[in-house]
This record gives sequence, C-alpha cells and structure tokens, in this order.
Amino acid sequence: MHSEKGAGASVWLIPQKEISSSISPIISTLSQKYSSPLFEPHITLFNNCELKNNSIELFKKTFREFNEFAMDVTGVDYDNEYFKCVFLSLKLSENFKDFAKKSEFMFKSSEIELTPHISLIYSHIAEDERKKIANSLSDNFKSIEKIQIKKAKLYLTSGTVYSWKELASVSLNKI
Repeated sequence: MHSEKGAGASVWLIPQKEISSSISPIISTLSQKYSSPLFEPHITLFNNCELKNNSIELFKKTFREFNEFAMDVTGVDYDNEYFKCVFLSLKLSENFKDFAKKSEFMFKSSEIELTPHISLIYSHIAEDERKKIANSLSDNFKSIEKIQIKKAKLYLTSGTVYSWKELASVSLNKI
C-alpha cells in the first residue's frame, strides 16, 4: 500500500480557470463520498524535492521565464497509488519535458513525474470501485481535448494533504 503522506516540496502546474472550475466540484464530490482529502487541481512536475535556502526565489525567477502551453487530454484512468487513485490522464509533451529539464536544478533531489495527470481523488479504494469511478467520469471529460497550463506553484507537501502549504505561485507568460 502506498503512503498517504508526501515528503519535501512539490512543483505543480495549474490549468486554466475554466478547467480547474470544472474539476474542483468533481474532486469535492469524490472527497465527500469517500472521506478523502480536498486538493487543488494540478499536474505534478516534481515531488519529494529537498528545498535549498533559495528555492522559493529560484522557483519564482525560473518560472517567470516560461510560457503557457497546452497538454492533450487522453482520458480518465485509475491506479493503485494513493495520490493517483483516479485521474485525468495527459499526453507527455515536449513542453512538459522541457519544463522539467530547465527547472530541476532548483532542488537538491527530486522525482520528476513523467506521467502527467490531474488526480481526481486521493484514496485507497478497491480496484473495482476505482474502475467504476473512472468509467462514470469519462463522459465529463470527452469534450476537453486540451488543457492550457497557466501557472506554476511551489508547495510544501510534507505530511498529510491537510498540512500541505503553498509557498509560491507564478503566472506563466502568455503566448
């Protein structure tokens, strides 16, 4: 069973408001139904980062240089990992890989997340239930082909989701 606790810090990419506004109520509904934590819709770029003294300043400086970009939606899926129980799957893009490559220097150590997704629930529910949720949500996302990435956020993600804290937020450059 995978841990319900994060470690260190994480870099999240935040989709445009219209997408976040349509995903947040789904996360909220699933959270209430399965007694799981609420969280902001996001795509994890890095997790388990060890912060340096100047990580927040480096984060802001680095991400101010990046442009907004789009990611293709590939569907709703599920996994046995707590933080990836049911999720909106996204196609790995060159822009996403470029973001990772150009920003990994900020941290002493980190895990790059090269399976981009937006989690819809964090939980340890049974596989048949995860599959049922994924199938029931598929229609909600059929009309969404792309997600525009508008912001990057640095979060302290040590401990449980309830203790996570936003450290910095940067709007990406409009293209």
